[in-house]
Amino acid sequence: MKAEKFFLLYIFITLFIGISVQQFLHLTLDGNGVIALSHYLALPFLALVFLRNISNIRFTNVEKKLFILIIIFGSLNIFFFKKSAGLSGFLNFIIEPVLLMSLLRITKEKHIFYIRKMIILFFIIECGVAIFESVSKVILFADISAIDVMGKSLDMRAYSLHGHPLQNAFLVSILSTIILSSRMNIQNKYALFFLGYIAIFAFNTRSSIYFLGFIFIINLFRDMKGNKMKIWQKAIFILFIIAAISFSISYIETHSLGSRLSTGLTKDDSSSNARFILIDILMSLDIKDILFGISNKLNLLIMQKNELIAIENSVVNLIFGYGIIFTICFLILMFKELKSIKTNNFMFYSTIIIVFLLLNTNNALQTSCPIIPILIMSLYTFKYDDIRKSKLYYKYK
Repeated sequence: MKAEKFFLLYIFITLFIGISVQQFLHLTLDGNGVIALSHYLALPFLALVFLRNISNIRFTNVEKKLFILIIIFGSLNIFFFKKSAGLSGFLNFIIEPVLLMSLLRITKEKHIFYIRKMIILFFIIECGVAIFESVSKVILFADISAIDVMGKSLDMRAYSLHGHPLQNAFLVSILSTIILSSRMNIQNKYALFFLGYIAIFAFNTRSSIYFLGFIFIINLFRDMKGNKMKIWQKAIFILFIIAAISFSISYIETHSLGSRLSTGLTKDDSSSNARFILIDILMSLDIKDILFGISNKLNLLIMQKNELIAIENSVVNLIFGYGIIFTICFLILMFKELKSIKTNNFMFYSTIIIVFLLLNTNNALQTSCPIIPILIMSLYTFKYDDIRKSKLYYKYK
């Protein structure tokens, strides 16, 4: 592949220069334009690499259908429904991921391993910053001058590298799931998982805490049953898990992490109640609005009427913005696109389950956080058996 260094630079910026770091470096753009809402720092490098390799790139049928989907619904929004085309969304969760996939397919194996090492390093730094922020009550990078998050120490939430705690928690949840279901050395992957799990408590996001706990239990049973370890090795591993859980619980309690778990997911909680309200809102829309989405003006009125600051549900946001027809087509095609990576089934389906669950409790797709690009590069790079390249990995069935 030509311009490989620029491709690695795109990966680095996407991983490490999140919205929090951009704010710290004063690189953010004001306004709601397509550029301001996109990954404007990283995209030029991706576009450059794509253009340098365009003669070698072949889009799959699924990718062609995704482009057709953009053309159809973008045109409908502009010319028929007289509303915003939603170009920033198309750019973030369709165009950029498709270009990334097309380039990963022609990337040399040694660069795939570099990218995976960058992802692991990002995971460690992302989690480390989150834990530090939550324990020290000091936000390192994000500009939170307009947000009162410091009031009570128990309500402290980390902002780490990628802005809002919800988006950071989404990224850490994806990577924790992929790492835990990878062929990484079993002690290393559980050590990294517990680092990620403590970070989730630092982000104070209940849904991620519950979902990752479920993923942990499934992987633990799978590894104990299928791993070809001797009895004494399994005993040592069980002791390691018990020690890790004990340390995590003690650390979380000592530093008052995950305080929002004390509030149940009921209508008495404002955050949870907002998600119950969404069901009533969807049921009140007429058939045209459900099929093709609502205008930005109506969306704003609905939020004001129901006293909603944000709609923390990516799927509902897709329906509001583009309609249920687009949403269903997009989810099916993106599922097929991710499936084409051909990672092992356990890793793929456990990751997809986490992603789908979090999409329904998180508005990540409507932000500039590179959720889908990082999901793609993680699934793609972790599908390889790295036994010849690193002591971190070993092969087991």
